[in-house]
Amino acid sequence: METSTAFLHQSRTLASAPLSRSLEIDSTTIDKERRTVEAAISSEFPVQREFGVEVLDHSPESINLTRMKRAPLLDNHDRGLQIGVVEACWLGPDRRLRARVRFSRNPAAELIWQDVLDEIRVNVSLSYLAHLMVPEYGPNGEERYRIISWEPYEVSSVSVPADPTVGVGRSLPEKTLITIKGKSMDPVIEETGADLNDGTKDQQRSLPAEPRDPLGAERKRVADIMALGNTHNQRALAEQAVNAGYTVTQTQSMILARMAPQPLSQHGADDQARDLPNFKQPGQDMGKLGVKPEEMQTYSLMRAINAMATGNWKEAGFERSISLAIADASKKDARGLFVPHESLFQRQLEKKTPGKGGVLVETDLRIDQFVDTLRNKAMIGRLGARVLSGLQGDLAIPRKTSGTNFYWLDEDNEPEDSDFDFSTLGLSPKTIAGAIGVTRRLRKQSSLSVENLMRQDMIEGIAVAIDYAQLRGTGLNNMPLGLLNQPGLQGATYTDRAEWDHIVDMETAIAEANADESGMAYLTSPTQRGKAKKTQVFANTGERLWQDNTVNGYRSFATNQMPSDAWLFGDWSQVITAMWGVLDINIDTAKKAGSDGVIMRIFQDVDTAARRLESFSCLRKAAPAG
Repeated sequence: METSTAFLHQSRTLASAPLSRSLEIDSTTIDKERRTVEAAISSEFPVQREFGVEVLDHSPESINLTRMKRAPLLDNHDRGLQIGVVEACWLGPDRRLRARVRFSRNPAAELIWQDVLDEIRVNVSLSYLAHLMVPEYGPNGEERYRIISWEPYEVSSVSVPADPTVGVGRSLPEKTLITIKGKSMDPVIEETGADLNDGTKDQQRSLPAEPRDPLGAERKRVADIMALGNTHNQRALAEQAVNAGYTVTQTQSMILARMAPQPLSQHGADDQARDLPNFKQPGQDMGKLGVKPEEMQTYSLMRAINAMATGNWKEAGFERSISLAIADASKKDARGLFVPHESLFQRQLEKKTPGKGGVLVETDLRIDQFVDTLRNKAMIGRLGARVLSGLQGDLAIPRKTSGTNFYWLDEDNEPEDSDFDFSTLGLSPKTIAGAIGVTRRLRKQSSLSVENLMRQDMIEGIAVAIDYAQLRGTGLNNMPLGLLNQPGLQGATYTDRAEWDHIVDMETAIAEANADESGMAYLTSPTQRGKAKKTQVFANTGERLWQDNTVNGYRSFATNQMPSDAWLFGDWSQVITAMWGVLDINIDTAKKAGSDGVIMRIFQDVDTAARRLESFSCLRKAAPAG
């Protein structure tokens, strides 16, 4: 007998009845008039099957939704009792398959529909066929199987949910074949017909044809898998895949599964680049919720606005599922709809494939681009203020108020003890709100340029509100206290206009506080900038105080957000803008009901503060005497 060691890419099949899983109806989505309701119908929850522990992979490429188009809604998986139809089925950003079902008006369906309205019958069950699975290791090292090709075909309203530890289909006795690939097995004994005994009789095993250059193919497989692991920071998993004989495709699925979203945490990776000791910033980007960049490309703010205005979410199911996922992760209800920051970034267009007008492809859509855009719109952001996004809960940032003492000592003397003195800068969510009118005609537009106009209006509105609060906030009515109103801010006054001596005094005050750093800048009003351009540094020299957008060599900016008589100078990286969660948008249809327009109300939780007040000095016009 001849043996072969070509077991690295073996596959086997087993016979199994169709499978089912059970979840609950979301009663908040009931539409009595249309007789519809939505439910999460499947998830990646591990379930014990006859062949082992099963995990349904909820990547878009793993699910074939073809049979879910107008799929039947049954009573307890009985194909003779259809009580409705599946109107829509989609994969949510929380890696759950969701469906909207509509109940029939036949007598049998009417009884069940009434029980749904009364929240008596709340369980739904999904039937599906599994086609391809790969072995993997669970979080505790247990072996299990991930189904990476499966096909849902029917949803049922059930009185008693299927036992998740059994989970076999109850209505279809016929068998279907599931292929198990990538399992590391014993070397194949040719000519013996040895079977793989794992408890089923109908198993089959097939081997691919041997490659012409098996050594070269194996080297390429190993190299490609390790490259995948290095790219996605999953080297250990890649090594396991190499040793187990997995293919590159199987390894990709395993890496996707390993990188599946986890519940949002109040802690993230250390952000040393921000010079904030021990401060951890969580990510709020949609990748944390399992939404891919290419999926976010399809997000439409106008679709969401129309859906909120009309109450018809048929065309905006994706936008609604994003909001629901954010609500689940943040444990907070939206006033209307949660809108991720990524969706507000103005997407660039690249023209591809010349032809009938070409194809416009939207590129990169990331949370950091939203932050960068906001920073560029906000004057203080352009000066270097730090933006912390995606926060949850109140924030305490440490700041050192005194340092260690050092002494010159005689040989036998002991140094005096000294301690670092740290205080904390507290920031807590404060809500800014704005309103944008949207006409009926504008609301009906699907043009990307119109949508980007709406997005830019939002970003600019947020930027202006934050700028004003950072500079002139009163600290009253939940408004942050701005720099110019901070008690203890170093300052001086002038009588007619800012002169050279005033500039030198501002810079000296910061230097004497050991707070002068590279990158400091001046900020004033357009009025003061105009006067400074006319003011000579020294008489009869022609050199102006404001020259080439610099003052005494420092970058200088002007904004109408500043009082007309004021100057600020300092290290703007000490200003912190903290942003919690995402945008919350609500639609008011009442005020413009006559014209079928709407008012879009926007809410964002923000706070701002200066980490070190000694890093700034102020110059204002002196109050008139008497």
